[in-house]
Amino acid sequence: MTEKKTTKRRKRVVYVDHLYLCLALRQVPEQLPRRIYLRAKEQFFDTNTQHRVAVARARYAGKMREMAVSFENGGGVITLNYYSSVERTTKKESNQRPQVDTL
Repeated sequence: MTEKKTTKRRKRVVYVDHLYLCLALRQVPEQLPRRIYLRAKEQFFDTNTQHRVAVARARYAGKMREMAVSFENGGGVITLNYYSSVERTTKKESNQRPQVDTL
């Protein structure tokens, strides 16, 4: 009896045209969104946009920042849609009540 080797096939990562435009206008390295997706320790589903979001730390503009990239997982292809930096809030900040002006 022979053993079958199971290998994990890497999915192909492609960019939408809009992402290429954003990268060119902001002079961002073309590989940055791909690196964010591949290194992501966290992945979420955004209910507003109906896209998945991958979050990872990456060097951007001379600093290490939390960066996010939205993507769609379609079969053997991962389509990256958009990237941005992420502002993390602490638990203390998120639990504060909003200030409301009274009349």
